[in-house]
Amino acid sequence: MTAHLEVAVPQPPARLRVGPLGVPTPGRVAYYLGLGALVAVELVEWPVALAVAAASHLTDRTRSTPGGARAREAGRP
Repeated sequence: MTAHLEVAVPQPPARLRVGPLGVPTPGRVAYYLGLGALVAVELVEWPVALAVAAASHLTDRTRSTPGGARAREAGRP
């Protein structure tokens, strides 16, 4: 007696869509590279640089949305 096992491997979609990706401005790239350089020469600890980068990213996203935080507080999208 011999058992044969066949498994169908799903085919990937023809186009894989990730979504809109934003490209950072040259100034933003320089900012993050500067933070990385400060960490590399040990002038700033990496957790501090990570917190600064995260806060900077979040505040930049808030400023770039239409209406900003005040529109969200007022209940407008």
